[in-house]
Amino acid sequence: MNLLIIDFESSNSNPVSEWYKDHNCYLITSIESLRLMSNEVISSFKKVVGIESLHPDNDDLIFYHAEKLRKETVFDYVIGVREFDLLPAAYIRDKWGLSGASVEAIEAYRDKGVMKKILERNNVSIPKFSLIKNALDVIKFIEENDYPVILKPRTSKRARGISILKNDNDLHNSLYIGLKKNSEELINMMVEEFVDSPMYHVDGVVLNNQIRFIWPSLYVSNCMDFQDGNYISSCLLLPEDKLFDRIIKYVRKCIGALPSPVNFAFHAEVFLCSDGSFKLCEIAARAGGGPVMTAIENIFGINPQEIAFNAYIGNVSNEQLDSINIRPSSIYGWIIIPNKLTNSYIYNIPESCPYPQVTSYKTFAKDGDYFSDERQVIAEITITSSTSNEVKNLIAEIMEWFYSQINFKAVN
Repeated sequence: MNLLIIDFESSNSNPVSEWYKDHNCYLITSIESLRLMSNEVISSFKKVVGIESLHPDNDDLIFYHAEKLRKETVFDYVIGVREFDLLPAAYIRDKWGLSGASVEAIEAYRDKGVMKKILERNNVSIPKFSLIKNALDVIKFIEENDYPVILKPRTSKRARGISILKNDNDLHNSLYIGLKKNSEELINMMVEEFVDSPMYHVDGVVLNNQIRFIWPSLYVSNCMDFQDGNYISSCLLLPEDKLFDRIIKYVRKCIGALPSPVNFAFHAEVFLCSDGSFKLCEIAARAGGGPVMTAIENIFGINPQEIAFNAYIGNVSNEQLDSINIRPSSIYGWIIIPNKLTNSYIYNIPESCPYPQVTSYKTFAKDGDYFSDERQVIAEITITSSTSNEVKNLIAEIMEWFYSQINFKAVN
């Protein structure tokens, strides 16, 4: 079969070409990603197109080059790899009349405004929110709900553009920066109540409209702190946890309310409120990023992302899922570490991690790398242990060790 792969941030560690090695794969990616790809990875594709746009996040040329490739090749499937690739792939499938997740389904999982409106109509508990047409909508929401509130893009990636407004000074600063780049643009933002509660993530896979694997985990650290250079960490929940069944039931309700694809991996983030109820932060129609899949594979022996990608092209396999051990003998945890400082150089990155419980240690920076004004992942760590408390303690110990090793040199 001929497969068109949309992967705007493709890398040497991307396993998609390996999963689809028996097919002719054509890749559309960014020119920046293409420059970083090894010859071995490039040669695994039938053809690779690198897009160079005036703005690095502009993906409009995906459609232009897809149509050019279509004149050369009859494609059987169009696959989007990362969250921000899913909608372009859906638009192309729709125009070409190919099977796969619909535009409606992807929009419901990609656009938080669309998502929350659908869930609200279906009586699913969610944070109070409002879509923004102009700054008055933000002011009105604050008048009705008070501070603090979350201001966030409806379709951002990696938590870009999210801010917490705690008072009028924060509101003024956000409006000073602007909800849009100029007066001619439409605002793609929403405002939401700030839920100061523990957050869980729930990961799984749907095959033929049935949830075949679903498992919750606790975010040990605050995800919002990532923007300030602090690490994100997570710990698996066990079935005997009193929240285990309840949070799974809640996420099932969310998926049931949304116009979901027939086959897909999912990653949901859920607040546990002080009254014991759940509220959805968001849910994505893609596998959890970073070390999430590595950790699941270590414990359960399956990769929901790989299973979903095979299902996209008609290879629906239930055998792996039928044999999963639903009472794992150990608990996984993981850590994602960003650069702690911006406008700085990094030095003394450890080449390995000395803790025997570490099952995977990956670094994405080298000594002397410079970080400008944005957070980037410099390391990912997965660990296993026998209890949740051990995992949580290990996370704290490992991070104390890691920060004692590295150095950041700020640029004045």
